[in-house]
Order: sequence, then structure tokens, then C-alpha cells
Amino acid sequence: MAVTVKISQTSSVSDLCDWIWEVHYTDTRSRDTVRSILKQIKASIGDVNLSEVTRDTVRKFMADREGDAPSSLRRKVAVLMKMFNEGFAEGWMDQVRPPPRPRKQKPNHICLPVEVESKVVARLSEQGPLYAELAVFLVDTGMRCGEALSLRWDAIQDDYSAATVVRSKAGGVRRIPMTNRASKLLAKLRNRKGRVGDGPFRSVIYHSFWQAWRRVRKELGFDEDRRFTPHALRHTFATRLVQRGVPLEAVKTLMGHARYDQTLEYAHHAPAQLQDAISVLESG
Repeated sequence: MAVTVKISQTSSVSDLCDWIWEVHYTDTRSRDTVRSILKQIKASIGDVNLSEVTRDTVRKFMADREGDAPSSLRRKVAVLMKMFNEGFAEGWMDQVRPPPRPRKQKPNHICLPVEVESKVVARLSEQGPLYAELAVFLVDTGMRCGEALSLRWDAIQDDYSAATVVRSKAGGVRRIPMTNRASKLLAKLRNRKGRVGDGPFRSVIYHSFWQAWRRVRKELGFDEDRRFTPHALRHTFATRLVQRGVPLEAVKTLMGHARYDQTLEYAHHAPAQLQDAISVLESG
């Protein structure tokens, strides 16, 4: 792809926004979100010359967005720092160290009981069979929804025993073994007559899936619980692993967490394991 936006040391942050959009985001699933973030960056610090960008430039942007939720601001700062890191790598500006990011709010996850999961799957099936199958796959693999939607058949073992996530949010590659249920589901989808796309869920439009989920959430009486999202299936996967004695290090690997503290948020679901750890001190 020929890059039409030209950048130099005399360019502005606004110019770098245009460059990063064209080079990294135009064909990604997150393009609509990033487009909005880049617009906010331009409004806040767009007129700053790249040669004048410092840590205070990042602080200025954060101060202008102080009304945002911490999780939202972290995403925006991540895009901003990616811009500046790319600018530094290209030799257009000095390296910028990010200031401390907003503290993450106390984990507010939910784990769906098995009976609720069954109801969700049954109701989603009425909206569209593939929506229900996607929900089952998410709760059995812990994949992020975007990872599952992007999954290609060539990233899945021929015997459907494992799948490889190659574009993880945290970067890197991770291999996820399949449960028997997930393995059988993949085999069914692969052999389904009239299947569409080069992956099991590539034909699913996230917005449509989300709308179907919202209808089911309302039907089941969870409309007021904003934690009750498709992402709750990922939290359910992690919680069930911890509750059944899987070591946190293994959970971290399966979840694709970039930092161990993300996995530690699930530690309180394993009080028995913690008690067993302390009991070691009583032996001998």
C-alpha cells in the first residue's frame, strides 16, 4: 500500500494522526473507535510540532479527557503512545515516556452460572444459530469476541483440538486447546452446508451479534446489569478455570494477559487453593 501522508520532523501531531490511521488502522475492526480517538487527539494536541512533543503533551491530552472513564482513557492513551512510538521509530521525534495511566477500577466481572449460560445460548439460537454457537465458543475458549470473529480455519488444528490466536490484543501468539464441546462445534461449522467465510465466525457482524445479545439480556431480566455483555463469557471461562484449581500462570497464558495483575483479579475465586498454600507451612 502506497502511503500518501508524508511525515517529517517539522510535521504536527495532527499529521502523525493521519499517518498512523492510513498505515495501521484503515483495515482493522477497531477503525471506527480509533477514528474517534484520533479526532479527540487532534482537538487536544493536534497543533503541537513533533519536535516539541514531551511527556507533558501526553499529560495535556489526559487532562483534556479527565471526564472519561479510566478504561476509556487508557485505550486512548494507548493509541496516542503507539503513535509516538512509531514516530520515534521512524526518526521523526524524540522518545516519549508515558506518564502513569489512570488507575483501573476495582474488577467488576461476572461469571455466568451454568443455568444462565444455557438460557443465553437457547435464546441466542432463536436470534440466529451462529450467534448461539459463537457464545458457546467464547465461554469454552476465553477468546475475546474480536479474536473469535477473526479466527481463520488455517489457525485451527486439523483435528479441531486447538486454535492459535495470532492477533491478540496483548500482542504475540497463543495456542488454546479446545474443549470437547468446542472441538465438535468447529467440526460442525466446517462441514455445514453453505458455510460462508474463511473462518468459523468470519461471517458474523459484531454489531448484529451485540444487538441480539442485548435483546436476550432484556428477556432474561438482566437489562440493568451492564456487566452482562458478551465479554462476560470470557470472564466466565477464567473464573471457572480458577474455581476448578487451574494455576493462575496457566490461566494467564490461556487468557493472553499481558500482565500478571490482570490474572490476579480472578484469584479471589480460589480460596481453597490459597488455604492449601498456607497449609504447607503447617507440614513438617
